Amino acid sequence: MASTTGSLTSTAGSGTSYNLTLTPVLAGSESISSGSTTLTLGTDYSVNYDTGRVTLTKSSSAFKPTYTQYRIDSIEVNLGNAAGGNPVDLAPGETLVSYLDDDTVSEGISNFALTRQGRADNDNVLEAGEVFTISVNTKTFGLTDRDEFVLQIKPPGGAVIRIVRRVPNRIEGAMVVD
Repeated sequence: MASTTGSLTSTAGSGTSYNLTLTPVLAGSESISSGSTTLTLGTDYSVNYDTGRVTLTKSSSAFKPTYTQYRIDSIEVNLGNAAGGNPVDLAPGETLVSYLDDDTVSEGISNFALTRQGRADNDNVLEAGEVFTISVNTKTFGLTDRDEFVLQIKPPGGAVIRIVRRVPNRIEGAMVVD
């Protein structure tokens, strides 16, 4: 999650309602000031954290918001090899990852992190009984609540692994999405 000093854009026909430029907003993270005065939530303004709409109690245009936009910074996937399955080379550069959502397509991602779990040996080859975690950085993709995404893992040999998930309605610090 990233703290943002954003701007507000006026809602058509209103001098009291504005939209934060980056949404959704982490509840309680906002601070809105007008000159040297910090405005008070509930008294001076209200905010819809999902849409980023800020409504002021008085008409004003000289204020500055600071807030945290929440989004998903990374996706982690655990991979195991089926009993009797052929070993799979998961080395970055050999295996490629693709990420897709409604407004982002990123193919050929090779800078993912690979972490060996449990009994896995020190090579990058996923063998029977081993589990590896692939972690893909998604900070620049804008992935947030209610978004659907597709992650495809393409090893140099064998089947492409296609994972389709929808992010829950509200994001917590670390979540497991089955």
